[in-house]
Amino acid sequence: MFPRNPNSRLETNGQSHENRDSQVGKTNDPVQRKRAGPEFDVGLGSSPVGHKQERGDGKTPVGTYVVDRRNPNSQFHLSLGLSYPNEIDQVVANVRGIDPGDNIFIHGEPNNFRRRPGRDWTEGCIAVTNSEIELIYRVVDVGTPVHIYH
Repeated sequence: MFPRNPNSRLETNGQSHENRDSQVGKTNDPVQRKRAGPEFDVGLGSSPVGHKQERGDGKTPVGTYVVDRRNPNSQFHLSLGLSYPNEIDQVVANVRGIDPGDNIFIHGEPNNFRRRPGRDWTEGCIAVTNSEIELIYRVVDVGTPVHIYH
C-alpha cells in the first residue's frame, strides 16, 4: 500500500443511482466536509495544492465533474474516468494558450506496484487502494457527479 494524504478524502453516499454523488476533499476540515457515506483516504497529484491548470502540473482538478467512463483494464487495477477538462477548464486553457491535460481518473494502485515517495504521487488523479476501488467501482456509475474541493 502506498502512503496516502491523511488530509484528503473520497466520500460516496449510499443512495440510489439517481441520488448518488461523490466528494473528494483536499482538506480534513470537518466544517468543509459533509459525511455522506463510506470514506477513503486518497493520494492526489504530486502537487496537490490548487486547481489543475495544464498538462504535467501534477495537480488534481477542483470543481464538479462527472464519471464519464469505466475502465476494467486499467494500468491501476480499476479506474473511473472523470470529465476533466470541463467546458470552463477548456476555455481558460484556450485563453492562456495551454493544454489543460486530460485522463483524470479515480483509480487503484499501479498493476506493477512500486512504492513511490511521498503521499501524493499521481499525475493529477485520485488514488485509493485496490480493495477500495473495487468497492467504489461497484457502487459508482457513469453519470455520477464528483465534487472535488479544497
